[in-house]
Amino acid sequence: ARKTVQDLNDADVEPNDILQYTVTISNTGNWLQRDNDGHEFEDNIPLNTTYVGGSASASSGTIQYLSNENKIVWDGSINSESSISLSFEVQVNDSLPNGSLIRNQGVVYWDSDGSYPYNNDAVELTDDPYSDDGIDQDNDSDTNDDDPTDLYVVSFETPAQVTESFSDDENGGSATESYMDRNWFSTSSESGESNFEVVDGYYDDTPKSFKTKIRAAGSPQYWYYNLTNLEGALTSWQINFKCGNATESSELVLDFTNSEDESIAKLMFAYIKQGTNPPVDWVVKLYYWSPSSASWLQLETSTGYLYNHWYTLNIDILDAFHLRYSLYVKGLGLVDTKDDLSMDELITSYIPGSQQSNLAYIKWETSMNPIVCPMFFWDEHIIELS
Repeated sequence: ARKTVQDLNDADVEPNDILQYTVTISNTGNWLQRDNDGHEFEDNIPLNTTYVGGSASASSGTIQYLSNENKIVWDGSINSESSISLSFEVQVNDSLPNGSLIRNQGVVYWDSDGSYPYNNDAVELTDDPYSDDGIDQDNDSDTNDDDPTDLYVVSFETPAQVTESFSDDENGGSATESYMDRNWFSTSSESGESNFEVVDGYYDDTPKSFKTKIRAAGSPQYWYYNLTNLEGALTSWQINFKCGNATESSELVLDFTNSEDESIAKLMFAYIKQGTNPPVDWVVKLYYWSPSSASWLQLETSTGYLYNHWYTLNIDILDAFHLRYSLYVKGLGLVDTKDDLSMDELITSYIPGSQQSNLAYIKWETSMNPIVCPMFFWDEHIIELS
C-alpha cells in the first residue's frame, strides 16, 4: 500500500496549510480481497494536524472519518490484480514551532489465503515510496516497503531586523527587497527633471544607494512597505543619508503613513538661507512634526544644519503614542534626540493574520520647483520588528 502527501498551499509545510494524503491499496494476489468483518484500512489522523471535514473519498467501498477515534477507516473489497484509491485532507495546526514532525502511517488488514472462513488475518503498513528509513517494521527483511510518510513544518520566524542596502537593485530603476522570498519593500521610480531611483555612483557602506531629487512636477513619490508579510510590527525605522547645500529655497517632506492611510510621523528637510558662502548658501535643516507643540521642531547638529556628512536617522516606537527621533553623524555619534507624540496611535505588537501596520508607505513630496534641485542619497535602510 502506497501513501503519498501533497501540500495544497505551497512547497514548504507551514502552519494552517492543507495536506492531502493519497493511499493506493493494491491486491497483487490471485483471490478476491473481500469486505470482511472489521475495517480493511485504518489511519489515525497525524499529530499536529486536524481533519478537514468532508474531505475523505474512495474510488470504491466506504470511507468515513470516526471523530470519536480521530481516524479514517475504509471498508470494501478489491478484485485480484486490482487497486483502489483513498484520499483525505488535514490542516496543519496553528503556531507549531519550526521543525515539528507530522508523521502518518496507515494499516491495511487483509486475508492472507482467501479461503473460508474469510477473515483479515494479515497486516500491511502503508509505505512512502519516496523514503527508506532503514527500519524493517514488518519483519520481512525489507526496509523499503514500510516507511511512514513524514513531513516537517517550516514555521516562519519574524526577523528582528531587515535591511535594504540597494546593492542588488538595478541602477536607474526602482528598489525592491525581500526576506525569505517575502517582499517587504518597494519604491516608485522617476528619472528626468526629478529623480527617484537607484544609483551606483554614490553610496555609503555598500555599492549603490537611492537618489532623490524631487520637484513639485515629479511629486509625490513613494516608498512602500509590506511588513505584515514578515508577520511583525514595526519598532524602528533607520536610514543613512547625505545631502549638501543649495542655491535657492527648497523643501522635501516625508509623510510616514500607516495601513489606515493615517500619518504617524512627518519629516521636513528645509533649505534656509544662511548667507555666508554664496552662491551655495542655502543650508538644509531637518525638522519633524511635533503633535505636542503643533509645530515643526528641529533635529540639530553642532552647526544647526546638515552638510557634507553621512547621517543616520532613527525613528523608534516607544509605545502606542510616542516616538523617539535620533540623529547621528557618521564618525561622531549621536548629536540630537527628541521624544514626542506620534500623529496617530501605533501598533505595539503584531496580530497574526492582521493586515494592520504602522507603516504602509512613505510619501515623498514638495510644493516647490527649484531651478537647481538639491539631491539626497539614501543608503543602508534598516527596519526593526517585533
